[in-house]
Amino acid sequence: MTALHILSDYLYVCGITDIDLSDSWEILREIAESQLGKNEETTPSKMFLDAVSQLLDSGKIYTENIGEIPQIEHLSGAKVGYCDSELYYFIPDTIYAEVGKYYAAQGKIIPVTCPRLMKHLASEKLCIANGERNTFQKRIGNKRHRYLCIPKRFIDEECLAA
Repeated sequence: MTALHILSDYLYVCGITDIDLSDSWEILREIAESQLGKNEETTPSKMFLDAVSQLLDSGKIYTENIGEIPQIEHLSGAKVGYCDSELYYFIPDTIYAEVGKYYAAQGKIIPVTCPRLMKHLASEKLCIANGERNTFQKRIGNKRHRYLCIPKRFIDEECLAA
């Protein structure tokens, strides 16, 4: 049974019989195409990069500069990792949690788990990964950790596009 038949039956049961349904199929098709287009545009990776861009821009999160770049005073946001002149080194669980809070405040959710999100980012070549792993191992200070390593251009371009 098609959506048009269901709509027609529903209207009949409700006692609404004097409606012209001749354009209904076209309207339903346009709505479906519109929703499909929105779903294709909003990938988990795009959602993530958009949120990180917004959170960095607003000062709700920050990264600590490493290397020769002088540290810029940050706002009272959450520290989510490090950065140098070309890359962000995000602490995976921390950045995922902050992006989750960002979407929760809007009544939305991230449609994938943290490991699945990192797989999406790696498959779309939006992060730097070591072999099979979707994280990048780096020594910062005296400790070596795994980070979600994203080139700045992917996030900073989101800031400029907004």
